[in-house]
Amino acid sequence: TENEYVLLTCENKKAYTIFHEGFLVSVDSKNLKPCGIVPKNSSQKFALNALMASSDEIPLVILKGPAGSAKTFLSLATAVDQVFDNKYGKIVITRANVLADKEEKMNPLLAPFYDNLEVILRSNGGEEESNEQIQMQIEDMKESGILEIASLAYMRGRSINNSFIIVDEVQNMSPLQVLTLVTRAGMGTKVVLCGDLDQIDAPNLDRENNALAYVSEKMKNSQLCAQITF
Repeated sequence: TENEYVLLTCENKKAYTIFHEGFLVSVDSKNLKPCGIVPKNSSQKFALNALMASSDEIPLVILKGPAGSAKTFLSLATAVDQVFDNKYGKIVITRANVLADKEEKMNPLLAPFYDNLEVILRSNGGEEESNEQIQMQIEDMKESGILEIASLAYMRGRSINNSFIIVDEVQNMSPLQVLTLVTRAGMGTKVVLCGDLDQIDAPNLDRENNALAYVSEKMKNSQLCAQITF
């Protein structure tokens, strides 16, 4: 199918490819190191290729897999790398259960993002910096508008341009919620949906009717979307 990744092997040699417009196109895995982060396996290399592709090539990326597979980490590393490289104006982060409009209410729910961001900033030349200095960098990103923590409740009606949007825990969203989010993407915006179908916590959702399953099925074989399952 379109934008499907294929690993070719011959004895001890590997070739990373993507199916595009009827052909297998080689993926240059050596340049997939956003913020100095090095992928550890084939799935992570394919994910980084999709994440680092321009919003014109692949505006929607779906990452599925268990906790610990680095879905959010790789997404955030790519976002930071490309915003610092002026390919996007800002990073917008949200997740399924973030409905509050007060930052102090959202912060505990978004702690995994902040933990990942600390690691990424250290890898990106901040090895010698103290915890306080790293925290100041994060606060500066938020105050300058480079990093926006968004509530799902306030996404409706917005048009978000030139941004890298990361949505986590998509399996706990309804199809209507994910449609509301995806349709907020304006010119030059990339949307990344992360989730795990084995971690559905919402009582009204199951493996078939949740947003992650819904959008995965709807976007199969689309030139606008790449899907990677870890």
